[in-house]
Amino acid sequence: VTGDGPPVEGNRDELRSPHDVYRCAGAYEWVAIAVENDDQFAALCGVIGRPDLAYDERFATLARRRRNADALDESISAWTTALDPSYAAATLQLEGVPAEAVLHVDGAFHDRRHQARELFVRLPHTEVGDRPLCGPPWRASRSPMTATSAAPCLGEDTDDVLRNWLGLGSEEIERLAAAGILR
Repeated sequence: VTGDGPPVEGNRDELRSPHDVYRCAGAYEWVAIAVENDDQFAALCGVIGRPDLAYDERFATLARRRRNADALDESISAWTTALDPSYAAATLQLEGVPAEAVLHVDGAFHDRRHQARELFVRLPHTEVGDRPLCGPPWRASRSPMTATSAAPCLGEDTDDVLRNWLGLGSEEIERLAAAGILR
């Protein structure tokens, strides 16, 4: 509307702070933390062994935590870098702090919560065969919200779209193909 793009926030959120992913022990291991209110922030401070941060004026409000997010992230990272992400997440969750280990791709396929929600479905694909596909992560009350087919290959649905959606006849389609416009 204004012609300007939205500001780049990264993992930060305007309604939560801290709100980011934090490196843990091991290669490519992370924990996501999303603090929603002052009580959760105080609990986080206690868990990471820095109860003083809950009384630090730089972090006294959401707006101040957002303004001083880099300093806050340093304190959190000092705690997370020595921990397994599942342990860090579970420890925070026990104290009411929203947190979760970031899953690797193979972990996402085998996660019990994803399996219970039937997040992944196996569908045949024209070129690569039977593969698991990720469905929508949400559920709707009046729609099955599941994938019914794999993604088409380049040009696989061109004829159907041109004929049945755009109403083009055979001659026009042949002319477009001869001109090199279609694949």
